Amino acid sequence: MSTNKFIFITYIAFLGFGCEDNMKQSGYDEVLLDDVSWSLSEPLSPNLDSFIKSLVSYGIDIEFEPDISEISQPLNFKTALITYKYYEEIEKDNYSYWVEENVTISIAGEKGVLTEVEMLYLIHKSVRKHFIDYDSHYFEGLQLLDVEKNVPEYEVLLGS
Repeated sequence: MSTNKFIFITYIAFLGFGCEDNMKQSGYDEVLLDDVSWSLSEPLSPNLDSFIKSLVSYGIDIEFEPDISEISQPLNFKTALITYKYYEEIEKDNYSYWVEENVTISIAGEKGVLTEVEMLYLIHKSVRKHFIDYDSHYFEGLQLLDVEKNVPEYEVLLGS
């Protein structure tokens, strides 16, 4: 009986390592922008250059300045799917309750391949309306969920 348990655990561990290696071999980072601090409730910027200035200013204010040269490096994809969730308050029949909303958006590089900073800029433009008065509006990175047809899908990680 204990031999079967060992074989099963070894098999699961082997499967896990294989999946991780496949993601790394495909060139998609498991986590992006986890070393950048940003609030998704910040005012929108009219363009990427203005956004970068706001990102640096925000980082200086909280003493966690981002490495713009690092997050401006081109990634190996032009489009990505971004998944996030938020809660919306619904009122019905004098009763208020919260509903979880799951959203997936598609973003594309404006000049070809995406960079991490451009991803954050495009995400901010798309999701800000949901996080203006939301407790968990602090961006904490992107977690790779899946890759299909060379298009990665990342989940937005949030904190409060």
